[in-house]
Order: sequence, then structure tokens, then C-alpha cells
Amino acid sequence: MAPILRRLQTCGVDFPAFVDDSTGTWTFTTFIGEKDQSFFRQLVQNHDVLSFEYSVHCAKLAHDLSRKDNGEELTLQIEAALIMSELLGHIYRYYLGMPQEVMRLKREQDIYRHFLSCQGYQFDLETEKNDDVSASMTNSIRCTTAEANWPRLFTLRIRRLLLAIAMWAESFEQFRRLVSTIDRFVSPVLAYVAWVFFTPRLVSNLLLMTKHVLPGSWMKEEEKELGWQIRWQIQMRARWFELGNDSAWLTAGLLNCFVLTGIFTPMSIQLAVGLQAFDVVMACARCYIEIGRLQTLQADYKKMLTDPSTTEDIREDIPNYLQHLQKRLSCDQQRLQLAIINASLLLLSISMALPVFAVYPMIPLIGAVLSVLITVGCYKGIEWVEKKRPIDKISKEQIEEHASVVTYSMFRPLPSPKPRSNSTPFMRTSPSTGAIIDQDPDVLQDAPRLL
Repeated sequence: MAPILRRLQTCGVDFPAFVDDSTGTWTFTTFIGEKDQSFFRQLVQNHDVLSFEYSVHCAKLAHDLSRKDNGEELTLQIEAALIMSELLGHIYRYYLGMPQEVMRLKREQDIYRHFLSCQGYQFDLETEKNDDVSASMTNSIRCTTAEANWPRLFTLRIRRLLLAIAMWAESFEQFRRLVSTIDRFVSPVLAYVAWVFFTPRLVSNLLLMTKHVLPGSWMKEEEKELGWQIRWQIQMRARWFELGNDSAWLTAGLLNCFVLTGIFTPMSIQLAVGLQAFDVVMACARCYIEIGRLQTLQADYKKMLTDPSTTEDIREDIPNYLQHLQKRLSCDQQRLQLAIINASLLLLSISMALPVFAVYPMIPLIGAVLSVLITVGCYKGIEWVEKKRPIDKISKEQIEEHASVVTYSMFRPLPSPKPRSNSTPFMRTSPSTGAIIDQDPDVLQDAPRLL
């Protein structure tokens, strides 16, 4: 059994046998299709943690695919990946309404099933829920906003730099006039962009909050049965940062565009300093919440190492899983800490533009230069962190290659699966060899139902 499934068991999620050993038929799809919201309630509330665990498991699987001598172990890992992908797919489809995630997971499930089919597993495709799902417009809005944010930031900060240079370089009259002429056209456009830019994502998140909190004909019955309090918690847990960020900057953009004009224009810089301080607080809160959540998950796996009910094969596999989890945790931690550093340095930079420093043109110029350098540094830093991010995508070509290796390297046909004893509900045997893989007796009777 993979550590990711063992952790769910120790948290009280009771899984049955995943495969009918008499026929080799995959039964987990039917099992989750018959479960009601009482089984999925806590899984839905912690779906982000489950998704993170699944991503780490896929990174471990992608790494192990480079090895050629891990046939039985690889089969168990792909079996666990299929279980998690089906579980998450059911949650995303019926409880969270995230069609783009359902589509992604279905593609991954097809890859896992292809491998397991080569090992003698049978899949009843008639039990699959094949209703069509389409990509969400809200996901397109979020991606477009993220991609367009960097050009927007570079434009704003280069404009600020040019204005600071023009203010400092008094002897270059032609340059000053050129900058002033350009800014006369650019400044109004940027004033509108400052609040229009945040509107689509904010409106999208508010509409999704309404859609998933208030019951209606658009909501599946499974999601309705969760109750509005749980639906509210789930949505706020997923969207609090974007809602807070977009609301603050949209409000500031509207004030700068329509209120802080004319004689009130100098007050806009003070508002900008306040907003940047707000960004620092938000970045720190996000890092504390997200990293704390993942460190708790890491501690759960370490606790399993000392748990006497953990079988020896799982205990041997946990350090390998923890190694991949630590890599992913380090990347997320670096990304979030980079956001804190970026926000803090930008607060210092924007503070140099306060009116108290205007009598010294060199100070606003230093702040403007610093803001451009910070933006470039943050952009490159994020690229560097993303390159270090463990690969958690499994290609069909990798699976096909290893399916052929595992299937034909034995130089013998696959034997029929051996029946499983009903007295050991957590004993599983390999569909390819009939050997006992793991047994997990009576450890769930007193387990707390918490994730």
C-alpha cells in the first residue's frame, strides 16, 4: 500500500478492496459512486491537501519511472495514483464544480488504466461517469490575469522611473518635455487600467462564491447536502487571497482615477504606500497559512513512521515519499517567501516617493530604479523556482514503455488472480503474481475521522 493511501486510512477514511481478485476487475470506481456526502464531507473540506499529496505522489511516480526494476512497486504506485485521481475527480465534479480539473484528471486516469490493463486489471467502463465537461471561463480569466500582470507592472514602474529621471535631470530640457508629452497620453490610460485590470478576476470570484454558496438549480445535489457553512468555508479557503488582493487594489484604482485628482493628487502616493503595506501583510499571512498546512501534513507522515500499526513495507516507502514531499514543500516555501521579500522591498521603494522626500530628487529616483530592479529580480526568481519544481506529469509514452517492460520481462504469461480472504478486508494481493502485498488489520476502529 502506498503511504498516501495509508495516511487516509489512519485519518479514518475506510477504503474497501480496490480490485476484485477473483476477476481482476477494478471496483473502486463503483465504490465511490455509491458513497454519499457523509463519506466525502471531510475529503471535500481538505481537497487542497489531497491534491497536494496526489501531486507529490505523481512526482515520486515520475521519478521512479526512470527505473527498470520496480515492476511490482510501480504497479502499486500507479494503482494508488488511479485511486487518488478518481477520488479527486469525483470531488471536483460533484462537490466543487471544477470542470477543468475533472478533464485533467480524466486524462491522467486513462494513462493509469492503460498501464494496469497490461498487468491484468479489468475496467468496467460502463460504470464511468462520462458526462461532458467543458473548460471554465473563470480559469481562463485567472490565467490571463496572471500572464498580463507582469507587463502591467513593468509598464507602471518604467513610467515611474522615467518621471523620476525627468525630475532629476533638470539640464535635459528636451528629455523632460518628451517624457511630459508621452505621460500626458499614457497617464489617463494607466489610471483606468489600474482598476479595470482587477475587475474580471474579482467579479469571477464573487460570482463563483455566490454560485457555490447559495443553493439553486445550478448546484448538484451532492454539493447542496454539504450545507452552506461548509460551502462558504471551502470557497473562502480557496479564494480569500485573490478576493482580498483584488478588492483592495480595485478600490485604490477607483479612488486614484475618480477621486484623488487635481489638488488631491499628492494623496495618491500615500494611498499607494498603505496598499503596499497591505500587500506585505497579505503575503505573510498566505505564507503562514499555506506552509503551516503543508508542514502539518509532513508531520503526519513522519508520525506514521513510529506508528506500530504501520506495516513494514509502508514504513520503508515513507522516507522516499517524504523526500519528494520536502522538495515540493521547499519550492512552495521559496515561492511564498519570494512574494514576501518582493512586497517588502516594494514598500521601501514606494516610500521613497513620499512628498517628504520630494525635495531631494535623488531619493525618488533611487526608489524608482529599485522598483524596476525588484520587478526584474522577482520575475527571474519565480522562473528559477518554477524550474526547480518537481515534475508531476506522467506521459502516456512513459507508461507504455514501462508497461511493456513490466509485462514481458517475466518471460512467462500472467497467472490468474488468486482469491482474497473475506476475513482480512485490508489484505491485497497482486493481480499479476497473486502474492500478498500488504495487510492492515483493525487499525481503523478507533482512528479519528480527521484529515
